[in-house]
Amino acid sequence: MSQSRRASALEAVANTAIGFCISLLATLIILPAAGVVATSGQSVAITLGFTAISLARGYALRRLFNRPQRTGLTPAHYHIDSRGVSVYKSGVPVARMEMSSDQLVGMAQDALRASRE
Repeated sequence: MSQSRRASALEAVANTAIGFCISLLATLIILPAAGVVATSGQSVAITLGFTAISLARGYALRRLFNRPQRTGLTPAHYHIDSRGVSVYKSGVPVARMEMSSDQLVGMAQDALRASRE
Protein backbone atom coordinates (compact mmCIF):
# COMPACT_ATOMS: atom_id res chain seq x y z
CA MET A 1 0.00 0.00 0.00
CA SER A 2 1.38 3.42 -0.90
CA GLN A 3 1.59 6.27 1.55
CA SER A 4 0.28 9.79 0.90
CA ARG A 5 2.79 12.64 0.78
CA ARG A 6 1.27 14.12 3.92
CA ALA A 7 1.59 10.82 5.79
CA SER A 8 5.18 10.46 4.55
CA ALA A 9 6.01 13.97 5.73
CA LEU A 10 4.40 13.35 9.12
CA GLU A 11 6.33 10.09 9.49
CA ALA A 12 9.61 11.79 8.56
CA VAL A 13 9.04 14.66 11.03
CA ALA A 14 8.04 12.29 13.86
CA ASN A 15 10.97 9.99 13.15
CA THR A 16 13.43 12.90 13.12
CA ALA A 17 12.02 14.52 16.27
CA ILE A 18 12.06 11.28 18.24
CA GLY A 19 15.52 10.38 16.94
CA PHE A 20 16.83 13.84 17.87
CA CYS A 21 15.52 13.56 21.44
CA ILE A 22 16.98 10.09 21.91
CA SER A 23 20.30 11.16 20.39
CA LEU A 24 20.48 14.29 22.56
CA LEU A 25 19.81 12.30 25.71
CA ALA A 26 22.44 9.74 24.67
CA THR A 27 24.95 12.52 23.94
CA LEU A 28 24.36 14.11 27.35
CA ILE A 29 24.98 10.73 29.02
CA ILE A 30 27.69 9.18 26.84
CA LEU A 31 30.05 12.14 26.43
CA PRO A 32 30.59 12.65 30.18
CA ALA A 33 30.82 8.87 30.69
CA ALA A 34 33.61 8.83 28.07
CA GLY A 35 35.40 11.67 29.84
CA VAL A 36 34.51 14.29 27.23
CA VAL A 37 33.60 17.63 28.76
CA ALA A 38 30.90 19.37 26.72
CA THR A 39 28.40 22.06 27.61
CA SER A 40 24.71 21.53 26.95
CA GLY A 41 25.01 23.86 23.96
CA GLN A 42 27.88 21.84 22.53
CA SER A 43 25.90 18.63 23.05
CA VAL A 44 22.96 20.12 21.16
CA ALA A 45 25.29 21.23 18.34
CA ILE A 46 26.83 17.76 18.10
CA THR A 47 23.38 16.16 18.05
CA LEU A 48 22.18 18.60 15.36
CA GLY A 49 25.22 17.71 13.23
CA PHE A 50 24.59 13.99 13.50
CA THR A 51 20.86 14.54 12.85
CA ALA A 52 21.68 16.42 9.64
CA ILE A 53 23.97 13.59 8.53
CA SER A 54 21.26 11.05 9.36
CA LEU A 55 18.63 12.99 7.41
CA ALA A 56 20.88 13.15 4.35
CA ARG A 57 21.63 9.43 4.59
CA GLY A 58 17.96 8.54 5.03
CA TYR A 59 16.92 10.72 2.10
CA ALA A 60 19.58 9.28 -0.20
CA LEU A 61 18.67 5.69 0.67
CA ARG A 62 14.94 6.31 0.30
CA ARG A 63 15.47 7.88 -3.15
CA LEU A 64 17.72 4.99 -4.16
CA PHE A 65 15.20 2.35 -3.14
CA ASN A 66 12.25 4.24 -4.63
CA ARG A 67 13.87 4.46 -8.08
CA PRO A 68 13.87 0.89 -9.43
CA GLN A 69 13.97 2.15 -13.04
CA ARG A 70 17.50 3.43 -12.37
CA THR A 71 18.74 -0.10 -11.74
CA GLY A 72 16.51 -1.64 -14.39
CA LEU A 73 14.99 -3.97 -11.80
CA THR A 74 11.26 -3.86 -11.11
CA PRO A 75 9.08 -6.27 -9.13
CA ALA A 76 8.44 -8.16 -12.39
CA HIS A 77 12.12 -9.12 -12.39
CA TYR A 78 11.79 -11.11 -9.17
CA HIS A 79 10.31 -14.57 -8.76
CA ILE A 80 9.62 -16.23 -5.41
CA ASP A 81 8.96 -19.95 -5.29
CA SER A 82 9.00 -22.64 -2.60
CA ARG A 83 12.80 -22.95 -2.77
CA GLY A 84 13.88 -19.29 -2.78
CA VAL A 85 14.04 -16.05 -4.71
CA SER A 86 15.32 -15.57 -8.28
CA VAL A 87 16.29 -12.28 -9.93
CA TYR A 88 16.02 -11.89 -13.71
CA LYS A 89 17.39 -9.29 -16.09
CA SER A 90 16.06 -9.27 -19.66
CA GLY A 91 14.40 -12.61 -18.94
CA VAL A 92 17.68 -14.26 -17.95
CA PRO A 93 18.25 -15.42 -14.36
CA VAL A 94 21.15 -13.46 -12.85
CA ALA A 95 20.91 -14.38 -9.16
CA ARG A 96 19.27 -16.94 -6.94
CA MET A 97 18.97 -17.13 -3.17
CA GLU A 98 17.95 -20.53 -1.88
CA MET A 99 16.01 -20.72 1.37
CA SER A 100 13.50 -22.99 3.04
CA SER A 101 9.79 -22.38 2.85
CA ASP A 102 9.85 -21.61 6.60
CA GLN A 103 12.38 -18.81 5.96
CA LEU A 104 10.25 -17.47 3.09
CA VAL A 105 7.13 -17.50 5.28
CA GLY A 106 9.07 -15.72 8.04
CA MET A 107 10.24 -13.03 5.62
CA ALA A 108 6.68 -12.57 4.32
CA GLN A 109 5.34 -12.28 7.88
CA ASP A 110 8.03 -9.72 8.74
CA ALA A 111 7.19 -7.70 5.62
CA LEU A 112 3.49 -7.83 6.46
CA ARG A 113 4.12 -6.65 10.03
CA ALA A 114 6.35 -3.83 8.77
CA SER A 115 3.70 -2.70 6.29
CA ARG A 116 1.15 -2.41 9.11
CA GLU A 117 3.38 -0.23 11.31
